[in-house]
Amino acid sequence: MKIHNVFALIVVLSSLTVGQFTQKKEAAPMKIKNVFALIVTEKLFECRDFYIKHFGFTVAFQSTIYIQLSVPSEQGSSFDLALMPPNHPFGEDYRGKFNGKGMYLTIEVADAAAAYGKLKAEGAPILYNLKNEDWGQRHFLTKDPGGMTIDIVESIEPAAGYYDKYQVR
Repeated sequence: MKIHNVFALIVVLSSLTVGQFTQKKEAAPMKIKNVFALIVTEKLFECRDFYIKHFGFTVAFQSTIYIQLSVPSEQGSSFDLALMPPNHPFGEDYRGKFNGKGMYLTIEVADAAAAYGKLKAEGAPILYNLKNEDWGQRHFLTKDPGGMTIDIVESIEPAAGYYDKYQVR
């Protein structure tokens, strides 16, 4: 190999970064088809009926060990919610039943006041009356027969400066 060709090869190789030699091809992002909550409850059919009556869910799949409910969104997709009894046959990893703490199911609606009136008239339990919150929500709380607290929210403008003290720095 002639000296000027070796010199050119050294110049080319030195201009490349180590990352260009060792860089691994990134895996393709996960293709998510659906995301839904699965609630383990002893009140399987009571919860099914609650979500159908108050929120318009329909049964997508039903058995004595698993129920999947679905409701269409305004954007044309759907939202799902699954229910399962604690005595199902799926294994120990799914055995614990929901204890009513540490999780809220949030349902965003266009008109929280209308939803509040509807659920109240239908006899749903109201845990927290309709209120405008400084953080930018008009909302109220209800609870399904299995103990899941449901936060029915409508986004509104937050109070001026409310989030100033919570900024990530």
